[in-house]
Amino acid sequence: MTAALLIGVGQYEDKSFSALPAATEDVKKLQDVLQHPHIGAVRALEVASLLDPDLQQLRSALKMLTNCSSNEVVLVYFSGYGIVDDYGQLFLASRATRRDKLNETALSMAEVQESLENCRSQQQILILDGCFSGAYAQGMVADSDIDKIGQQLSGKRRVLLTSPWSLDYSPQEKSALSTYTQSLIEGLSTGMADGIGHRTLDGQISIIELHDYICDRIATKLPAAKPRLYTMGHGYEITIAQAPYLDFRKEALSLASQGEISPVGNKILDALQIKHGVPDAIANQIKAEVVQPFEIQQNKRKQLEDLRTNIAQGGQISDNTQTELMRLQEVYDLSPDSGSRYDLQPDSNARRDTPTLAPYPVAGMAAAGVADPGQQTVAPPPETSLNAPDPPVAPTELDNRPSTRLERMNQFLQERNLPRDFSSDGWLIALAGLAVLALLGAVLFAVFLPLLPRSANNFSNAEEFFQDAYRKSQGSDRQGAIDSYTQAITLNPNNPNFYYNRGIEYAKAGDRQRAIADYDQAIRIDSAFADAYFNRANAYLASGDNNAALQDYQQAARLYGEQKLSDERQRAENAAARLQGQ
Repeated sequence: MTAALLIGVGQYEDKSFSALPAATEDVKKLQDVLQHPHIGAVRALEVASLLDPDLQQLRSALKMLTNCSSNEVVLVYFSGYGIVDDYGQLFLASRATRRDKLNETALSMAEVQESLENCRSQQQILILDGCFSGAYAQGMVADSDIDKIGQQLSGKRRVLLTSPWSLDYSPQEKSALSTYTQSLIEGLSTGMADGIGHRTLDGQISIIELHDYICDRIATKLPAAKPRLYTMGHGYEITIAQAPYLDFRKEALSLASQGEISPVGNKILDALQIKHGVPDAIANQIKAEVVQPFEIQQNKRKQLEDLRTNIAQGGQISDNTQTELMRLQEVYDLSPDSGSRYDLQPDSNARRDTPTLAPYPVAGMAAAGVADPGQQTVAPPPETSLNAPDPPVAPTELDNRPSTRLERMNQFLQERNLPRDFSSDGWLIALAGLAVLALLGAVLFAVFLPLLPRSANNFSNAEEFFQDAYRKSQGSDRQGAIDSYTQAITLNPNNPNFYYNRGIEYAKAGDRQRAIADYDQAIRIDSAFADAYFNRANAYLASGDNNAALQDYQQAARLYGEQKLSDERQRAENAAARLQGQ
């Protein structure tokens, strides 16, 4: 980021607006972070701020954007009230704004958009952290209005980030910083936004990394509140800041990989803190953040075990309760490696190889339970079905030559430490007798086998359940496939393919919420799982959540591009373009 305009409006002449003390504090703190020589702008003077401005001051400041060059990264940040009128147009409130005269007293987003269009910068970032409401009633903003505004303001060279638009999120509840901006500042100042989501730890913070970090932080405080990101191009790849303290962060992540930092580990970090000049507050926050996911998982595990113990005290746990407990374990995301969202490998952004034993069903729109494009308001084009990955690789026979009778006999006796002098036919006669007895036993087993009680299956590992689920899916036994996928997950909760394929079955059955939950889990395990993003987008689209669908189509397109899958990338981009053009 090379130039920034930060605007905070916390005091209002119209008494129908409550004061927002956090708004001006947001700007001051963010300005301090962006002026840090190892984080933000090249020169501190390139970070300008406006506190409680009137409408004319706002317009004058925006005109300054025309002075930026094409190779600069431009940031415009606003903290305050955002008001949507009856026509779905968004206005940013100034100090003198009146609700009954928005056109004359508030800054329309059409003016902001025009100023950004006139700006030569090819990388523009717009961040809105505000109390969003209707013109005359708090909380009267429809999702359709939000998405329309987001699509209007985003562009091929511009990305829009917004705080949650829901009633349970409001900056005025904070006396210091708003929840959104506080998370934004922490992600930049500590550098912990760098590498989140198992991306590469490279000392730079991209927009998508910052957005994911903010979403994670807000989810721990306000689970229902969802920040938003809009872009029509590759705006999510824009680098907003440098990530400081890279060596310290890498060491902290490595030392906390088992869920805690040992006393020796703390001594190592103390020495590195002095060496790299990490402030005490930042060092303590980094150490707290690297262990927090493990602490959350440990708490969830304790809750699950306590619940299981309490249920068992009432007698034997029923099959239905066992299934529900397994489902709770999945919802809690209690796989062994589900703690940290960071990788320390040098190329963690590359697509991980999937197990060769995992055949994918076709993962297009039909597989995801999305109706035909002709019946959808917006849908991927008919050709958007994803190609199924290669089928399982059969074991390779190293030597297909049949062994001789003597070789087989030698091997049989060698394993039993018996003498191997076969000049006499006695051994052959004895072995022939054993063969007759074995044949007789096999006949008796075949005769009486149907009379013996049998279990539902004789599978011993997750891969066998997975193969069984795939066969049932091909045979249209949907519930049977779901049950077998669930058994595979129970035996191996770390394979993203199991969740992904079960999600497809749920989507086929019309259970989109469970499908989305399974795609979520597949993505948590493998953040580069482009197919899971694409199918989750289909499920979101069928559920009416166009904004979430758009973000997943765009993320799928980005991952397909990184994996050199040009056809799949084009299909995802086509789906996103159709959704944006609605």
